[in-house]
Amino acid sequence: MRRSALLLLAIGLLASAARAAKVPPLVDVRSVIPGVRVRLRYAGTDNIFHKRFYASERALLRKPVAERLARVQQALRKQGLGLLIWDAYRPTSVQRAM
Repeated sequence: MRRSALLLLAIGLLASAARAAKVPPLVDVRSVIPGVRVRLRYAGTDNIFHKRFYASERALLRKPVAERLARVQQALRKQGLGLLIWDAYRPTSVQRAM
């Protein structure tokens, strides 16, 4: 019984590592979408916690998400509009602090 439990744990860890390896990298949204506006509420104290959680307004997104938003930004620019990013990747440490 103990051996089977260890085997299941090992299989679970391997599966988890395989999923993690397939996760696209995080990128700064401004590097993918030049000119996008970013206003992260939690980079300042003007939020419901009245506390600063981020050192800068650097918005990180998964690369495929940022690429899709870049296409949206291009379509909006034709209409004289653009995206405003209010929130992005939130590290676990910030989630816990909230």
